[in-house]
Amino acid sequence: MICYDKARYMDALSTPCGHYYCQDCTVDFAKAFTLDESLFPLRCCEGRIPITDFVPFLSDDLRMLFEEKNDEFSVPSSGRAYCANPTCSKFLGSSTSKHSITIICPDCEAITCLECKQTHEGVNCPVNEATKRLHALAQEKGWQTCPGCHALVELSIGCHHIICRCKAQFCYLCGVNWKSCECPQFAEARLIDPAFLQMQRAS
Repeated sequence: MICYDKARYMDALSTPCGHYYCQDCTVDFAKAFTLDESLFPLRCCEGRIPITDFVPFLSDDLRMLFEEKNDEFSVPSSGRAYCANPTCSKFLGSSTSKHSITIICPDCEAITCLECKQTHEGVNCPVNEATKRLHALAQEKGWQTCPGCHALVELSIGCHHIICRCKAQFCYLCGVNWKSCECPQFAEARLIDPAFLQMQRAS
């Protein structure tokens, strides 16, 4: 028993690594898990503990919250969808696995757009439409997208070796990781300040 309690082993949670948690410790562990995502996945000695092993020790309310948090933590944070109603904020599942661009919250019935994570009227997402226009402009101007954080990058002067703010390094011409392509490292036109070049042409 990890807490040195004298509870019977048959009444304790048994982990795959051979340790035992008394009922009180198991409940405390489950409560802490619902408040701290760093405890996901549940583990002991770096070995995972199946969430089903906790269920017999939990009240109905704690079990529901425990299972909801496990579902939430199982989805990467960037792909989670939450209710746009600020007084609700219920976890709605993965934003990338839905067939519709909107989802209705089962608790407060607010409609959340999975594109912009907000609520708005109409089926067309204004944020998504603006993003489409921005990407069209980027394609027209020849801007590149960072393979790391997907930010748009414009190169006006310098070589084709781009180091993004997210520390990703890539080729400005093709967008792949640096030194993994055969593109030229620079273009002569980009080695001269465009403003200086324009001044020379005007003089």
